Amino acid sequence: MIYKICELVKIDGQLVQRERDATQEEAIEIDARKAAPPLVPQSVTRFQGIEALAQSDYLDALETMMSDPATPAQMVRAYRNALHFERDSDTVATFAQALGMTSAQVDQLFILAATITA
Repeated sequence: MIYKICELVKIDGQLVQRERDATQEEAIEIDARKAAPPLVPQSVTRFQGIEALAQSDYLDALETMMSDPATPAQMVRAYRNALHFERDSDTVATFAQALGMTSAQVDQLFILAATITA
């Protein structure tokens, strides 16, 4: 596949945008970036996490769990007061297990959350 590279070059003192074919090395780098799995963020804001849960239809189940008297009070406080959600935290692992989520699903949730802005 031939990739096109857009770049700014100075011609007669003016910046001009031009397009050229990518070099073989540039094409290899582009292919590698496209093939690489998305990076899983290790932390997302509370808003991003809550919104990702809502968009993925997990929020209602998690809120129900937080209302259940059987849920440990520390877990409820951690959920209700967190400023950030940490991917590798025990709390996230416990919630994921309770919701029946695989590790890959949690990764996808964090990837989605990182794309959300207020």
